[in-house]
Amino acid sequence: MLSNLGNSPVFPISNAVLNLINNKPHKIPVQNLSRIYGSLIDNGNKEKASELIQEYLKNPNTYDASERDFNRLGYQFLRLQKCENALWIFNSATLIFPESWNVFDSYGEALHQCDKKEDAVKMYQKSIELNPENENGKQMFLKIEKEIGK
Repeated sequence: MLSNLGNSPVFPISNAVLNLINNKPHKIPVQNLSRIYGSLIDNGNKEKASELIQEYLKNPNTYDASERDFNRLGYQFLRLQKCENALWIFNSATLIFPESWNVFDSYGEALHQCDKKEDAVKMYQKSIELNPENENGKQMFLKIEKEIGK
């Protein structure tokens, strides 16, 4: 199986086809949410991207979403110095994974890099609240509070 589409789940599809051929249980794969969402954000279609997230939140079975994929995507935009895009990604990740201390930690880092220090403090605070063992979050919280003079 080959595909030239960046958001096509080639391996899950091929596994499902093999299982189908061999009369084994199979599951039709769904598309990767972060790939579609990232593409919409990168192309400036933030309204459609927001609709996609709302659709997913109403019915999580419509797409495959992983915290790891969203984190990677957010950091990829940061490396490309696309702050606004990175912040959109991390903000959406907090909606999808509201119990993940790591998502809030990453969002805090992105906000800090994008010079939104007061918002970064809030994200680190939430991260520490979710995981009191988060030493990086504690250190960054204190560092940023010093930077903004609190």
